[in-house]
Amino acid sequence: MAVAVAGHTTTSSTTNANSYTLSSYTPATGTNRILVVRVHGLGSNDTGTYGVSSVTFGGEALTEAVTLRHTGASRTYRTSIYYLINPSSSEGNIVVTFSQTVQGCIIAADTLTGAAQTSPIAETNTD
Repeated sequence: MAVAVAGHTTTSSTTNANSYTLSSYTPATGTNRILVVRVHGLGSNDTGTYGVSSVTFGGEALTEAVTLRHTGASRTYRTSIYYLINPSSSEGNIVVTFSQTVQGCIIAADTLTGAAQTSPIAETNTD
């Protein structure tokens, strides 16, 4: 069975906050589904080593797969990938909460179908 990607949705915000929402996401239908959420946070250098505290879909926690942090001359960027095996097929909000206020966030979500349901992520890592 081949893995397919469906249900792509993205939102972005440049509002200073510690919580951001991708509203009303509905996972694609199909079998052997995994919801994959990519989070991109932007902070100033004074926000230091901020992190993602949680990612939820309809109140259910997602699992972190990988995170990378990069610090430039005046910015700190953090990119993380989270996933949820066999998500509800009902519409729900994806809520990302950071450990402190950041300057903006991009949230992108996709549903994979035909994906392994047991140990779908072979390697995980955090900077």
